[in-house]
Amino acid sequence: MSYSDRDVQDGRALVNRGSVNRLELGDKLLTVTAGGGDGVLDAFCDAIGLSPRSGRDYRLVSRLCTPPLRAKIAATGVQATWSILREGARTGAGGVAVDEGYRTLLVLLEEAAAQGRDQLKLPEYHQALGTAPALGDLMDPHRGDAAKLVEYLGGLQGGAREKIVVSLLEADARLRSSVRKTVNEQHRRERDRERIDCGATPGQWMALARDLVRVGDQATGFIARHQSAGALCEEQLPAARDALTKIELMATWIKLRVDGESESARRERGTARVPVAV
Repeated sequence: MSYSDRDVQDGRALVNRGSVNRLELGDKLLTVTAGGGDGVLDAFCDAIGLSPRSGRDYRLVSRLCTPPLRAKIAATGVQATWSILREGARTGAGGVAVDEGYRTLLVLLEEAAAQGRDQLKLPEYHQALGTAPALGDLMDPHRGDAAKLVEYLGGLQGGAREKIVVSLLEADARLRSSVRKTVNEQHRRERDRERIDCGATPGQWMALARDLVRVGDQATGFIARHQSAGALCEEQLPAARDALTKIELMATWIKLRVDGESESARRERGTARVPVAV
């Protein structure tokens, strides 16, 4: 499925209209709830079918992004989505907006316009504000969130993606090495899968083949991680014995099937006879 330039234009117009609608709704919330507390805002949001949390976001952005500022942003000719406006209005230390007056945003929009670009990506704005997500936290095996990492990097394009990723990694050599190893490992696994799948019709055998490749990867990774380890301590011995039993069982299971396949092939070769003329 493909889309045309007109589809892109129509889509952007709808996105921009959504931003305008939110700003206008924020203006209404500022007017209606002026001088009132959160209770007034909550009651009004409930009356119009809007969640109070969204109402607070709309009001916050509209307060910061005043009509004169909106005109300046529009004059650049570069698209700044609602997500970008909301990020700039987010309060930082001391309750001050992270981009008071949208000064940083205006600079980025003017630079993008000078480069002939018509769109600013949220990750670029994150980077300029210093609010980019910590890549180490996103990739942490215990606390990381792969979906957020993919979403963040997916918002980048070409040179911008490379520039930001490199800047995120340059301060941490260990993390950079880990990322490189992860990427190389993923590439190798993809090559293994391609070799398994090549020219074959998917079937039940494929799941087993992939599991075998995965087991081999895990064994290789284990050796690489613990190659320099010394003798096992007493607390590690029960786990080692349990693992050894399971590995021996698995190795026997695989060996029986590999040997059985070899024996079957030998029998087929032995029973084949070349007809002899009498």
